[in-house]
Amino acid sequence: MSDPAVGEVLTRLATSKLGDDEKDLVSKALFPQAEESRDDDPGERVPAARASDEATRRLFIESIRVRGFRGIGDECQLALSPHPGLTLVTGRNGTGKSSIVEGVEFVLTGQSLRWAGRSVERKAGWRNLHSPAQPQAVVTLQRPGLPEPHIFSATWDGDNVEKATRTVSIGGTPTRPIETPLWDGALATHRPILSYAELAKIVEGTPSDRYNALAPVLGMQSLQAPLNRLGESKKLAEQQHEAGVLAVKALLPDLQASADDRALRAYAALDGPWDLDAVDDIVTGTQSASTQREQVLRELEQLAPPNQERVIEHSDALKNAARQVSTLEGTEAGRADVLAELLRSAIRLHELHGDGDCPVCGRDSALHSDWVQQAKREIERLKSVATKMRTAQSVLETARRGVHSLAKSPPEVLTRVVDHAPQIDASGLTAAWNAWATLPNGDEELADHLLSGYEAVERATVQVRTAARSFREEQDADWRPLAQRLSEVLPLARESEKANKSLPGVGRAEKWLKDTEAEIRDGEIRGHR
Repeated sequence: MSDPAVGEVLTRLATSKLGDDEKDLVSKALFPQAEESRDDDPGERVPAARASDEATRRLFIESIRVRGFRGIGDECQLALSPHPGLTLVTGRNGTGKSSIVEGVEFVLTGQSLRWAGRSVERKAGWRNLHSPAQPQAVVTLQRPGLPEPHIFSATWDGDNVEKATRTVSIGGTPTRPIETPLWDGALATHRPILSYAELAKIVEGTPSDRYNALAPVLGMQSLQAPLNRLGESKKLAEQQHEAGVLAVKALLPDLQASADDRALRAYAALDGPWDLDAVDDIVTGTQSASTQREQVLRELEQLAPPNQERVIEHSDALKNAARQVSTLEGTEAGRADVLAELLRSAIRLHELHGDGDCPVCGRDSALHSDWVQQAKREIERLKSVATKMRTAQSVLETARRGVHSLAKSPPEVLTRVVDHAPQIDASGLTAAWNAWATLPNGDEELADHLLSGYEAVERATVQVRTAARSFREEQDADWRPLAQRLSEVLPLARESEKANKSLPGVGRAEKWLKDTEAEIRDGEIRGHR
């Protein structure tokens, strides 16, 4: 593990009482760029710290030489003991303490924290005007056990303080330019020289100041970013939750004020514990109540009585057929079937008993073989005459069936209006249609009833159809913008629910990492005493 603090956190995380989700949150905070390697060894997820050359580790300042820089004119050398410990450099104001510090910073890092972000005018006063010598700063570093020191230098040829020529000679090797900064992380964590202001912050500052100053020295700085990530995750979840809550609250009054039952059902699903699936069903029209109401309204809008031309046609056909039958009943065609049957009976009597008197008129010896032959011929003639009557009666029966097929019971949709679209009054249409479907017995009366009853059905149908269309259009005009707003609020509400569910876990993960970081930090402080 490249980072001891992170390694210690992972060790403790493995045996902690956190749930798997909370452990995952901590792991993601520690390694935000390595989520795809969740099953790998955690140690492999830590980016390797920039490796320094072995010869540049555990070095101590042996001497500092500065000339022509800031408050130092002629060359000034500060000799130090190249061993572990704290060295204090004291002196009156204006003796060059800060100039020495800034010279070392330029040599080792190519910049100065004191001047970072300052104006060009402030930086322009770096060259000492009392020394004609070329400005230079040289830092000699020594590592115990090595015969040759490491010598770093910075030389300025121009007036731009940031255009120094920086070189290094490591352990007696040839001098070469410093092309890239060395020890970036190490110098930030263990600064070799601290100004009075930085020392005061450690000794006399607030707990936060002391922690921020000591955390890098104790190796705890790498845990600050994970803590910040968890804090940001918690803050983001809180913001997402609050955004959804506010969006729903803003919509509730309008839903409650709506006369549309869909809006009222959506209000009931959001006023209190949210039922977002129910709201989704209402918006998409898949909820049973909404679907049935819409279906009834659509059917009522398309409702129509039987075709008026067919009604008139069937009424006329019934009247004409009834009159034709009535006319034929007073003619020979009306009696033909009866007469033919009478003659057949007389023929059967002769076949059974032979010649004899007529059983109808009583005439003597009227039934004989010649009469039988004559009667058979008459029967054939009567058959032809009776066909007209039978045809007329068939036409009449067909006309009756046609009338009955038109004047049926009311449409089935009218039975569902009260339950699913009670706002529409269809009672008048139901009554008119039932009255129309109650048919009288006489053919003439039936034909007249078909026309007169139809007119009432037609008027009532138009009224119901118009009412259904107006109601639906009015409801849609009120519901459509609410449905659009609900469609926009639903994703926010789902994110809000998701964020709210995650908050306890994020909070536990953040608290655990804070507590763990504090325990490790306290241990490090005790170990440095």
